[in-house]
Amino acid sequence: MVFSDTSQLVAKATTKLSGDMTNLSARRDNALSSFRATLEEMKAINAETQKVVTELDALQAFISSQKDSAMKLISDNEHVSTKITEIISD
Repeated sequence: MVFSDTSQLVAKATTKLSGDMTNLSARRDNALSSFRATLEEMKAINAETQKVVTELDALQAFISSQKDSAMKLISDNEHVSTKITEIISD
């Protein structure tokens, strides 16, 4: 009789612990799924941000090119102005 009672207690304890572990495992999976979703969102944000950086780099290159052209125009105009001033002064 004692053995039977002990067996029943062990069976109940095993069933309870198994249920507890299943519940804890499910809670863990739910918690991790939030982190996984956050990780995926962060990756998507970084990918979109990288596209913006690439576009800004292209814009910066265009602006630099335009600035160089403008500075060359100023330099050329100053050179021509100097030559005209020399001719007029003679």
